[in-house]
Amino acid sequence: MTTHQSFRDHLRAIPSLAGSAPTFDPAQHPSTPQELFLEWFHSAESAGIQEPHAMTVSTIDADGAPDSRMLVLKDLTADGTWCFAGRRDSTKGIQLGTRPVAALLFYWRELVRSVRIRGPIVESSSDEARADFTARHLDARAVALSGQQGTLVTTATDLAHDVDTAAKRLAADPNLAPEEWAIWKLDPTEVEFWQGSATRLHTRLRYQRSASGWDVVQLRP
Repeated sequence: MTTHQSFRDHLRAIPSLAGSAPTFDPAQHPSTPQELFLEWFHSAESAGIQEPHAMTVSTIDADGAPDSRMLVLKDLTADGTWCFAGRRDSTKGIQLGTRPVAALLFYWRELVRSVRIRGPIVESSSDEARADFTARHLDARAVALSGQQGTLVTTATDLAHDVDTAAKRLAADPNLAPEEWAIWKLDPTEVEFWQGSATRLHTRLRYQRSASGWDVVQLRP
C-alpha cells in the first residue's frame, strides 16, 4: 500500500518544467493581449502540441465556490473576446447565467507556457450559436442535442436511446440546433502570460484593462 509519505516523495521526484521555452523578451510585447496570445498559440501549433486550443474554464456556483472543466476555444474575435460554447442548462451554463464571469487557463507544457484570462461574460447572438452548433461533428451534435448534461445516468440503455433519438432527429433535419445552445464571450479585464524557467525565475507579463486601453507590467515570479 502506498503511504502518504511515500506518495509525497514520489510526487517530489517527478520532473517539472521539463519543456523547452522559446526566446521571449517581455519588453517587446505587443499593445494588446490578443496579439501576444496569437503569437504564442501559433508557436504551440508549430511545436506540434496536441490540442493547443484546449483550456480550463472556471466559473462560480451559487454558493460562491469555483468550478472548472476542460473545453476548447471556439474563437478569438477581432475585438479581443475569447469564445467557448455549451448548453445554457448545463452546470456551467446555469452558473454563467447567475454569475456572468469566468476565468480561462491555457497550458502548453512543451513550451513551458501558460496564459490566464479572466473577465465578464456576454452571450453571442443566436445566429452565431446556431452556426457553431451545426458546424460540430455529428456525434457531438447528437450528444449535445440529447440534453440533460451533468444529470445522473439512470441506465446505459436510456442514455443510448436518448442519443440515438437525437441522431435520428438530426438525420431528418441537419440544421437542427437546440435553443439552449450558446456561445459565451469572455471580455477580459486581465490577461497574464507566464513562461516558466528551470531556475524558477519565471517570466510573468500582465495586461490589465484601463480607461485608456491596456496597462502592461512584468510581475515577480
